[in-house]
Amino acid sequence: TLLQDAETKYEQAERIYDYIKKELDWVGYNSKYSGRGNREIFNQNKGNSSGEINISLITMLRAADFKAIPVILSTRDNGRVYPTHPTTDQFNYLIAKVTVEDKVIYMDATDKLLPMGMLPERCYNNVFREINPSSGKLIEVKPTGKDKYVAMYTISISDDEIHGKADKIYYEYAAYNLRKDIEKIGDTEDYIKDFEENSIGIVYNDHEIMNYKELDKEMKEKYVFETSEDILRTGDMIY
Repeated sequence: TLLQDAETKYEQAERIYDYIKKELDWVGYNSKYSGRGNREIFNQNKGNSSGEINISLITMLRAADFKAIPVILSTRDNGRVYPTHPTTDQFNYLIAKVTVEDKVIYMDATDKLLPMGMLPERCYNNVFREINPSSGKLIEVKPTGKDKYVAMYTISISDDEIHGKADKIYYEYAAYNLRKDIEKIGDTEDYIKDFEENSIGIVYNDHEIMNYKELDKEMKEKYVFETSEDILRTGDMIY
């Protein structure tokens, strides 16, 4: 079964989250509602809205004895919620709030490239609202990840040629954005080919991209390069 041999509750939750992402394709419509039952949704392997996909996620989590509730929000393109007088029509999106091993995790299974615990950037606007019989409180939630990118270049210059090595690390949303760019082109090999073909005058070797499919890990990229383009000498200075 899906949860067989899962050693921790966190691993169980992650398997359910990954299963929903794999089985259900999001058509791109934002909504806090689900207009169909789970059977119809899974038969079509498609969620017509964020509400349909994430309510299916909540249902499976509850069936596995997790405390999971719906949370509604207003996406960035929908405008901000007014905390002093929030109304239902200000909210246009639904996600899941899950308690896993005493830790609160917000989940959105609409995006196949995001690991559990990271929400699409569109979700971070100002406040969320819990849909809970005992509480409908507003919650201010900040992003759990950063858009962080680190690059280190080792460069040597000789005989009017530049030789170098690049090591890059992409964290969290930077890694997510790189994965999106790769997916648009095809796979890592297609991305490398496109990158190199659009870098005029530079020769690349040993170009690698790592951890593309390991969503919970940072992505790494490395390559060596050489070029003789755009080198300007002025006395003993090289530009």
